[in-house]
Amino acid sequence: GKNATLDSLLDIKVEDILERRLQTIVWRKGFAKSPYMARQLIVHGHIKVNGRRIRQPSYLVSAEEEQSIECLHPECAKR
Repeated sequence: GKNATLDSLLDIKVEDILERRLQTIVWRKGFAKSPYMARQLIVHGHIKVNGRRIRQPSYLVSAEEEQSIECLHPECAKR
């Protein structure tokens, strides 16, 4: 029921949310050499998710969206 959903939401750990942040994923995918650089790339509009420019480092990326992340900056570390 409704309570089960709320309980499962409350079970989500802070680390899980941090792992889903666009900033963290851009860094983990190897587009940036550090979380700080990942943040800069995002804020300056060099990162697209599903073809949309996302400028919020805190944007929460769904598992489906993760494959669609692209970096438009020549400095993006290539994998």
